[in-house]
Amino acid sequence: MAKAWKLPPSTSPTDLFEDIRALIEQARATTARTINSAVTLLYWQVGQRIRRDLLHEQRAEYGEQIVATLSQQLTEGRM
Repeated sequence: MAKAWKLPPSTSPTDLFEDIRALIEQARATTARTINSAVTLLYWQVGQRIRRDLLHEQRAEYGEQIVATLSQQLTEGRM
């Protein structure tokens, strides 16, 4: 037979529940910030590569066409 766990006398079930809920929320918030940072960095790096490799550091009228074509290729899975 499994032994039932008992809370320390100073801890109520409500306190335990709230503490665990706060830990979960904190982990979720940290995860969201980390993911947002990673996605932002990814988009910045993609933009840098397009500017460097395709536009040769220039602002070009055809840049919009390049982005549209690249977007279509990525959407179709041709990477």
